[in-house]
Amino acid sequence: MSEKFDVIIIGAGLSGLLSASLLSRKGLKVCILEKNKDIGGMIQPFRRNGLSLDTGMNFFGACKKDQIQYKLFEIFGIADDVLISEISDFELIIDNKKFILPNNFNAFKTQLISYFPEEKKGIIAFIEKIKEISESLIIDNINFTKTFQKYYSESASEFIKTVTKNKELQNLLKFNSLLYGNNFETLPLYIYAAITGSFLQSAEMFTKGTKHFIEIIINNIYKNSGIIYTNKEVSKIKTEENKVTYCVCNDGLEYHAKYFLSTIHPQNLLPKIDSALLKSFYRKRISELPNSKGVLIINVILKEKKIIFDKKPKFINSNNESILVYHPVSGKKKEFSGIIKIMCEDNMFDYEKWVHTKTGRRGKAYYKFKREKAERIILEVEKIVPGFSNAIYKYYVSTPLTFKDFTGSPEGSAYGILKNFNKISETILPINTKFNNLYLTGQSINFHGLLGVSLTSVSVCSAIMKKKIFD
Repeated sequence: MSEKFDVIIIGAGLSGLLSASLLSRKGLKVCILEKNKDIGGMIQPFRRNGLSLDTGMNFFGACKKDQIQYKLFEIFGIADDVLISEISDFELIIDNKKFILPNNFNAFKTQLISYFPEEKKGIIAFIEKIKEISESLIIDNINFTKTFQKYYSESASEFIKTVTKNKELQNLLKFNSLLYGNNFETLPLYIYAAITGSFLQSAEMFTKGTKHFIEIIINNIYKNSGIIYTNKEVSKIKTEENKVTYCVCNDGLEYHAKYFLSTIHPQNLLPKIDSALLKSFYRKRISELPNSKGVLIINVILKEKKIIFDKKPKFINSNNESILVYHPVSGKKKEFSGIIKIMCEDNMFDYEKWVHTKTGRRGKAYYKFKREKAERIILEVEKIVPGFSNAIYKYYVSTPLTFKDFTGSPEGSAYGILKNFNKISETILPINTKFNNLYLTGQSINFHGLLGVSLTSVSVCSAIMKKKIFD
């Protein structure tokens, strides 16, 4: 049995769903092949205790009308349907000292100068540069402007050091480091500026969580006659000369198309392709690219009427550890929170003894280990959310092993291939491949997060259509 499509998309993570939504909207016959029974990748929802919980993050930036993320939602045809709630500020706690950080360029500048009046000149220089870089991400040149590209090989860390020698201010300017998924010492300036700049334009959260967001995109795909197959793992990609002809799934079925778009991690893609065009040195180089670290996610279900809802996400930097705490709007019950989400950096190295096991079959030692990790983090959160521990009804913990199982991310990486300003040509992968009808998208390609994935998806769809499809 075989089926013929215009575009086969491998993977139903966010980049695959957005690309399918856009291409099907433009009249192409699109099919997504997803290896898991659930879709959404790093943002897929799951249910516990009758509640929908989010695997990953559900807040983002630059989504007010006429800002870049809103314009991208317009291109995908979902801007009028996505329900968002505005976040007015972030809160940063560095060694028990609290800072309020507004999500607005001018207000952010004014607030920082009030905290560090002697650093006014450097703060102004910081704001001007971040604004310049982030605002150079424009729809009219979706493949990234020269203004943006010139910061590919510059260091975010060195940039911060040039604007201030004040260590406390330097640490403050790294407040959202958990969102980069990167070693800050090798982080390219463009990633730091794009993500930080988007949040300094505005910050928003999905009002009904990622479940509703994914449903909107799926409905858009189905409305335009797109197809999504789950439990369909692509096992082989067949080629002739410099062209992909079809792919084979684990059930033996073949899927033929004019174009193929892979959204899965490049290190998972290459073993599926048997072609002399992919030289051994190229395969080795890709396989050895370092990945970003994983994350520990704690979804906490609260007892009723115990914790007042707080719309300010909190970044805690203490004892060389970064923790993000926020209250999803989707869990709000009048003035109280029903859910609190906690995220902190985690390393697959800690889980090596269980790396060959599967979810639900890892044994008591694993569950004891991750419970102890979670409870240590919960005690840190207790310091800034009084009464938090006693307000917990239940909590659920996801580790890098969880992400590895459910998203296929090598090493449980939360953000894909680690970008390095010193090796930018090696760590930024092009959307084109050696095959003239196989393209790449996803967070390993340019940069991650909703903004990065949205931009790259529009870029690759334009390449497939051979035109600027946002015109």
